[in-house]
Parts: sequence; C-alpha cells; structure tokens
Amino acid sequence: GGTTSSRSSFSSNIVMVLQDGTNEEREDVVPPLDWKTKDDLKDVILYGTMGSPPVVKVATVLKYYKIEYKFQETQPGKGYKEGASYKKIPVLGVKDRVINDSSIILRNLFKVLDEKFDQKLEEDIITFGLQPALEAEVFVDPSDFRNYVVTAAGMKAIGYVPLFMMKHVLIPFLGIASSIKKKYPELKSATEYASTFKAAISQNSIFWSGNDEPGSVDLSVFGTFYPFMKSKCVIADKVLNDAGLAPWYQAMISKMPTLD
Repeated sequence: GGTTSSRSSFSSNIVMVLQDGTNEEREDVVPPLDWKTKDDLKDVILYGTMGSPPVVKVATVLKYYKIEYKFQETQPGKGYKEGASYKKIPVLGVKDRVINDSSIILRNLFKVLDEKFDQKLEEDIITFGLQPALEAEVFVDPSDFRNYVVTAAGMKAIGYVPLFMMKHVLIPFLGIASSIKKKYPELKSATEYASTFKAAISQNSIFWSGNDEPGSVDLSVFGTFYPFMKSKCVIADKVLNDAGLAPWYQAMISKMPTLD
C-alpha cells in the first residue's frame, strides 16, 4: 500500500509522477521497466521494516523465487533516502530504478515471475482489502496488538506492559485503525476478503496456483498473514480458520524459506 488515493488503478489513464520522478501509490512506473526475465532483477535492495505486512509480502516473493537482495531498514515517514518524495514503505530498488508501493512492486515482479498473476485479486482483495482489514482489527485488540508490536515490530519494551494497562498504551495507536477505516470507508472484514481468496482456489488444489507450488497470489496472501501469525495474533488465526484457509497456510509454511 501507500498514501491515500481515490483513483482505481484500473480506471485512470493519467500516470502521477512524484517530484523525484518515482511513482505515486497505485500508479505504475514511468518510463516502464525493461525487465524481461528473472535475470534482469539485479542489485536489488528492499527498503522497509519487517514489522510491515507489505514489506514482508515483497520479501516473501523475493525469497521464494531466490532473488538475491539486500535489506535496508527504513522507517515509514523517512523516505528510502534523503530527499525521496515517497515516504511510505516498501520501496524496491533494482539496478538504477526505484519502485514505490507493494502493489506496483508486485505487479512488475510478477510480469517476469508468474504469467498467471491476477492483478485485480492481488490489489483489490489483498493489498487494499485483506491487509488493511487485518491491521484495523488487530490494532484495536490489546492482546494481539501487544504480541504484534513485540514480535513483528520489535518493540520489546511493550511486552513488559501488563495487559490491563494496554488500553492506555493503545490510545495513540487507535488512530491508526481509525485512519485505515477513513481511508477505506467500504472496508469489509478480514474474513470476507480471506474467504474471497479461498473461493478462488480450485477444489482440487491446495494452492491458488492450481499446482503443487504456490503462485503469485498465494505468496501475497501468505506474506500478508505471516507477521500476524508469527506474532501469535488470535484474530489472524481466527480469520484463517473461519475462511477455511488453515490447511492452505500450513502448506505454505512447508514451501517457504525462512523469512526471519
């Protein structure tokens, strides 16, 4: 994801370029990338923090496809370098090009990694549906929130705060959930989005790809859930179970290299 945008990436022919020449959220890269095969993905740098679901999602794809990359710890609001116009994460550098926004990063990666890539499912249902819905639901639950910030975000000091006091710690973070709902006024529940993904999986296959290896959307959904599941967030576990995705998640675990 990234900064707020009211335009659909499927309805606008106007491409927004930021002051430094990089792309705005949900806007593709100008000029187009010249990637033809996986071999074109050289000198790759992923900027972000592994406490961010969209960053984990991009890392999931890079690791699964064995694409070598460097990870540069970058906090949201800072920009990947001084003077960068885009202040969100993730940002991906490949050779001399910079790509902002996980949806645009994945859209371009999968052009050379998975010809079956379903852009509408990945972007409308996962990046701008499941992901913000999970964040909004987890960040208002004191126990899940504590688990998440301690494990995924690395804020270990929060782990020493008694649970009964977490509601006070949560106060500044409640604004995050509120801003998510304001940004996505028609946001559905995480379970609804997860169920839509489940419905897209063939009854004869464990993976969306339809074969014995996960495909692009499998990787995107897994990367979205992983930081919450690693943090033992009860809400995320319930969403997986309610959507009938628990067996799928375990199958994904068996296919994935470590993300830690």
